[in-house]
Formats: sequence, structure tokens, C-alpha cells
Amino acid sequence: MNKPLSADRILVVITRRIGDVLLTTPLIHSIRAFYPNAKIDALVFENTISALEGNKDINTIIPIAERPNFSQYVALLKRIFRRYDLAVITISGDKPHLLGLLAAKVRVGILPIERDKRWWKALLLKRHVDFSGENTHTILQYLALTEALGIPSRNAFVPPMADSDRAIRERLGSDWTERPFVVLHCSPKFQYKKWTMSGWRSLIQFLHSKDIRIVMTGSPDQDEVEYIRQILEHTDAPVDNLCGQLSLAETSLLLKHAICYVGPDTSVTHMAAGMGVPTVTMFGPTNTMRWGPMPQHWKAANSAISSPYQMKAERQHIGNVMLIQGEGPCVPCHKEGCDRHINSKSDCLEQLPAERIIEAVMKMLPDTWLHA
Repeated sequence: MNKPLSADRILVVITRRIGDVLLTTPLIHSIRAFYPNAKIDALVFENTISALEGNKDINTIIPIAERPNFSQYVALLKRIFRRYDLAVITISGDKPHLLGLLAAKVRVGILPIERDKRWWKALLLKRHVDFSGENTHTILQYLALTEALGIPSRNAFVPPMADSDRAIRERLGSDWTERPFVVLHCSPKFQYKKWTMSGWRSLIQFLHSKDIRIVMTGSPDQDEVEYIRQILEHTDAPVDNLCGQLSLAETSLLLKHAICYVGPDTSVTHMAAGMGVPTVTMFGPTNTMRWGPMPQHWKAANSAISSPYQMKAERQHIGNVMLIQGEGPCVPCHKEGCDRHINSKSDCLEQLPAERIIEAVMKMLPDTWLHA
């Protein structure tokens, strides 16, 4: 193992989507455990700050626009230039490495596979790990940086967490933790990851038949709000619709008390799985080995295992997660839907019958509800 690097001020660069930021929290937690007195800051896109709300492993969140203009770059550089002893670069892209160079005397990071992009980044880094390909889970890829840092690895997911349940109480009542409920998160960010409206309606009717309270979550995005409205328009089952009414941290607090969670390939699904909530998720085109939701406290039996999941299996039950893959011989194609763009539908999810999801939910519900 490498000798640990000395550092009192550490910058972790995570300029990617919100799901990636969530999946770096085990790495950040590992860094905090080894450097308990260090100042640890996180550089993230401003639209992903919510993933780190309430995270006590981080001193300061430094936001940057996803496409900053010149003046925004200047303001950022004034804030970070040579302020750190160590930069931990979690992304193999060009800009994160250059920002790390400007921010810190010593850099540790991930190198891409492409030769033309590797050599100059290798020169900037004191230590590095290689991007390990599509068969390695993203959390384990990030945690590989602990080897370069010379510190122990801790696969402990840290969700965002609100310090008050006021918003939930206002909508579900002051006794909201006393009656068991299932959380449904129906809409991912992109169309190609969506299941069917008819499937969600069938699941809602099933849960209602078991006298289980149903709580729906979602972002305030108008397309998502409308999608949920259309699902509920054609079902008479009582549902507490909180779509667009909770922050990500408040959603995390809600999940903490759920008896089960059901959702597609989205950041909230990663939160539920990482928090130990019994989770059912449906995957279509997406690489399950790299992006399947990490079960809580999962640990590989040996160092050769790089993911909890196989690339293809109709149903995979790992710890507190049941992952159901869509129908078809092309699954997973690793593409953005059948038409190869984010607004495309995916036949594998369109053809996924509700019965498969209901069966999975039956297996993941607590025993007290299994035969109700």
C-alpha cells in the first residue's frame, strides 16, 4: 500500500451529474475518517449541491456553473488557487485535472483509457488509478482512489439529510412515521430510463390492495410533475403525492422511514439502496455492473470482484436491493434508448410487465406484509 499523503487542506473535484456526486460520498467519508482534522472541500456543479446537503464529512461546498463564463472562472480561481495541499480528482476529464493543478500542490486522480489523454494528465498527478472500464461499479472506481492516497477504504454511503421533517409533517401529518408506507419514485431524469404508466398504476393498485400507504416523490420539474399527474389520473387508489414538494435531503429523510422503495435508474434509487431501504429498481439499457444501486454495506468477497451485479440477469437480489432488468436479447445495450437519445423510449422497459415488479416488491416487503 502507498504511504499516506500529508494534507491539512483537501479539495475533492466532482464536476459531474448529481448521481455521480452521491456516489463519491463513500470516498469522501474514507478521506474524512483518515484526515479527521483536515479542511475538506468539494468542488461540484451548482445544480448538484443538494447531493451533499447536511454531509458532515465536508467543510465547504464550492459550486461552479456547468458551463462557466470567463468571469465565473476567474472568481473560482481566486477562491481555489493554491489554497490546498491535496486535490483528489474523481473524473478523468480535462477540466477537472486542470482545476486540480491550479488548486493544489499535490494531485491524485483517475486516468482515462485513451493514450492521447493519459500522458499529460499522468505528468500532473503524483499518484493515479486507471479508469477500470465498464465492468467496475462506479463507487468502487471512486474508492480505488483510497489506494492511491494510501488510506483505508470505507464503503459507507452518506445521503443528504435535512435537519427538520417539517415539510413532510405538513403534507403527511405529524404521525407520518407511525403508519408503514412505500415510496414510489416514478420518473427518472431521462425518458429512456422510464418504465410504463400502466405498470405504475398496476403497482399502485396492488399496494392499495395490501392496505399499504403509498407516497410518491419526484423533482419539481414540470414534465415530471405532469407525468405523475397522468399516472394518478387513472387510478382511484389513495396516494400521497409529494412530487416537487420536497428537497433531495427531505426525500432522504422520508426514505429513512419507508418499508420499501420502488424506482428506476435514478439518483433517488441510489440513495434508497445506500441507506438500507428495501429497494426494487428496474433497469433497461443501462450498464448494471457500473450503475446498479449499491446495496448498503456491500463488500466484495475478494479483490477480483468489481461489482455487486452481473451484466445480465432477469433478477438480481443483492442485500437490500432487487434489480429487475427489462425484456429483450439486447439488454443492456448501454445506449440512450432505442433511438439513441435521452428522449427516446426503451423497448426493454416498455415491455417489462407489472407482474415482475409486483413479485419483486412482494419479496422485499417486510414479513408482516408478505401474507397480508
